[in-house]
Amino acid sequence: MKPHHYLAIGLRIFAILLFVYVFRQSMQQFTLLTSGSLHVANILIMPLLVTLLSLIAAIACWLFPITIAKNVIKPELDKEIQPLNYTSFLTVVILAIGLFLTFKAISDIVYWLTYLNIVPSGAHDSEAKALMLATVVETVVAFALIGRARTIAHYLLRITK
Repeated sequence: MKPHHYLAIGLRIFAILLFVYVFRQSMQQFTLLTSGSLHVANILIMPLLVTLLSLIAAIACWLFPITIAKNVIKPELDKEIQPLNYTSFLTVVILAIGLFLTFKAISDIVYWLTYLNIVPSGAHDSEAKALMLATVVETVVAFALIGRARTIAHYLLRITK
């Protein structure tokens, strides 16, 4: 298989995750919209837009994974793949974890930005502040995993020796 085939499989899996995310978010937003408050409906415009864009991205990733993959991977890099060594495989696993955490962090950031727009500035309780701090830490860890995946893989393999 060529790299664009692997990327296409990853895009299909990503589309499934996006569909789950969109379904979960749309149910929460639908509940808030049907509560009858016009104030809530005005605040939900940005989250609804994010949910709609996520749905469009999920549909595109599901229907056109090969086309997207061929546009992402340059033709000169699209050669048959050799089997991965331990370091490369562990790097890919760490990158996958980092991408998953990035996805979760971005959805948490959207949630907290919506929360900050809904709740008055002085009404934030200590639990909400702690969870906001946890989102910041989650974002930093996700970017660190993506940025230093190979270094982390080398370190983990050095521990096992």
